[in-house]
Amino acid sequence: MLYPLIWFTADGEPGEAGLHEFCPHRYEFRFSQGDREWLARSIVAEDLEVAARRGGSSRPGGDTGVDSARNERTTRRDG
Repeated sequence: MLYPLIWFTADGEPGEAGLHEFCPHRYEFRFSQGDREWLARSIVAEDLEVAARRGGSSRPGGDTGVDSARNERTTRRDG
């Protein structure tokens, strides 16, 4: 677990790793670039697994639902 390092996304935008702003101890943790890269790879792997479980079928407009699945389970950064 890497909390408070989480994955931020915006609708239709690529994600990025960052510290969860509501964690009161967020500045007590140090994360390396390797931790951030591991999190990014994990998100991609999970998105592929979700798409495979859905049968890889495309939604109208060519959307496979991968970004939608990511947005449903991640916390977005406000402002």
